Amino acid sequence: MFKNFTFILFLLIQSSLILAQNAEDYYNVGLKVTDNKVAILNYNKAIELAPNNSKYYLARGYCKNNLQDYLSAIVDFNKAIELNPNDPNFYYNRGIAYEWSGQFILSLTDFNKAIVIDSNNADYYNYRGITKKHLNDQSALLDFDKAITLNPKEGRYYMQRGLTQRVLNENSQAAMLDYNKGIELNPNTASFYSVRGSLKLSMNDKKADLEDYNKAIALNPKYADFHYNRGKCKTILTYYKSAIIDFNTAITLSSNNADYYFCRAYCLYQLNNNNEAIKDYSQAIKLKANEAEYYFYLGLSQIKTKDYQMAIQSFDKTLEINPNHDGAYCNRGYVNHMQLNFQLAITDYDKAISLNPNVASYYIDRGNTKSSLNNSLSAILDYTKAIALSPNEYNYYTKRAEQKELLKDYSGAIQDYTKAIDLNPHQWRSDTYLKRGLVKISSGDKDGGCEDFKTAKKLGNKDAVKNLRKFCR
Repeated sequence: MFKNFTFILFLLIQSSLILAQNAEDYYNVGLKVTDNKVAILNYNKAIELAPNNSKYYLARGYCKNNLQDYLSAIVDFNKAIELNPNDPNFYYNRGIAYEWSGQFILSLTDFNKAIVIDSNNADYYNYRGITKKHLNDQSALLDFDKAITLNPKEGRYYMQRGLTQRVLNENSQAAMLDYNKGIELNPNTASFYSVRGSLKLSMNDKKADLEDYNKAIALNPKYADFHYNRGKCKTILTYYKSAIIDFNTAITLSSNNADYYFCRAYCLYQLNNNNEAIKDYSQAIKLKANEAEYYFYLGLSQIKTKDYQMAIQSFDKTLEINPNHDGAYCNRGYVNHMQLNFQLAITDYDKAISLNPNVASYYIDRGNTKSSLNNSLSAILDYTKAIALSPNEYNYYTKRAEQKELLKDYSGAIQDYTKAIDLNPHQWRSDTYLKRGLVKISSGDKDGGCEDFKTAKKLGNKDAVKNLRKFCR
């Protein structure tokens, strides 16, 4: 099949060249063909026959831009400008090549020059605005305003102004108005819906975001990023199975994008399909080897499969790439704890907390390890810090109560169990009543303990029956 395709392409090239008789013929054939590489071959012949015609270099540079061969395109635009320095379109196209290749200062200079020569071309202001946006220059908005004044029926200008409002000013409302106007003017441009969908997602309008991605996909079902973006939205909505379908489609359309595999892996992880998640995380790493988050989430899946040695390696790699990844230290600490390497675990938790001291769960994890070392006093300090950061987490009070009980601080333990009962979801309260009842028994409050056992029994706790028989006859 590949040989047939090559032969057809050869015939296409040969037929296009045979049709041409002189430089202008080659140039016109180049304009008509849709394949940029074939067009370039015709422009090469045109330039060979007429090396001083600036428009031939412009046309060839345009095709090279489309092929992302920016440096070579710039060489062609340079030659066009050398031959005809008063054509604003040459500066404009070279400016686009500079802009697409990230050379924003040079791009700005070219767009300025194009506007000096022709101050009534809306596209020149639009692209200068895009460049200024990259340079965090607020005057980009003035350029988009000017482009809209010159051509108020072009939706692209509203979309770019909206994007700039969002990026530079964090003005979501103004951005939404512009996006709506752009879509009103160009209702069949799929990318506009994708852009608006992204804004709606950031504004927590997730279902409306899905509608925009649905529309984008309906207009252009072969564009992988639309499926990917809709999948991300579904992931946020916890529609994991449906999101996986979108990521599957994105991967089918573009199999070399690491982020697609990463996002599918995350959904598989959430569905507890960790073996498949590990395969996708591994594939993402093959495609993009220096992404710390890929190794981090791979490690999380390996924890779920209890492959602790591999998890340690994944977190080590995460920290090699990003030495300040507090989550990697915390989870490596957890793995060390599970392998009974308690001192190594505490060292990792210490580092995680030094990097991010406002995460309550880090103190809980360190407290758990200290508890395993029978260091109840120090564990209580960690649980107390966690409670200060997240005062509505009932299980934090339960953990602290257990350590207080070990230290025979029965009054403090009862207070913590009582707080946990106040905060507890109903289905878990029976265990807490049982534990509080046992502490009351230990403190000499038999009546109070028996009342807690009775409550626990009513809530379905089987152990409560045994304790009623043991302590409450």
